Amino acid sequence: MPHTPGPWRVRKLKRSLRVFSHTTQGDICTIELSEFIENNFREANARLIAAAPAMLEALENIRDITANEIDAVSAADKACEIARAAIALAT
Repeated sequence: MPHTPGPWRVRKLKRSLRVFSHTTQGDICTIELSEFIENNFREANARLIAAAPAMLEALENIRDITANEIDAVSAADKACEIARAAIALAT
């Protein structure tokens, strides 16, 4: 079964963080904020969840590049560029 189409975004509400699909406006998840638990972890988790579609796409692109690229150095350079972009979204 396919996942909800990306891109996914994080919206900070008064007492929660909402991860939703920008394409469908559907909720992926809601992370409740609490005065008892470090909210920085929750915000980092929300960003990581929201980056999931982009990270999946990056991994698929890396797989395709490394499978089809004859020049190993060129393939590695392209794969690193894609990976850096996905990591930036997640962090």
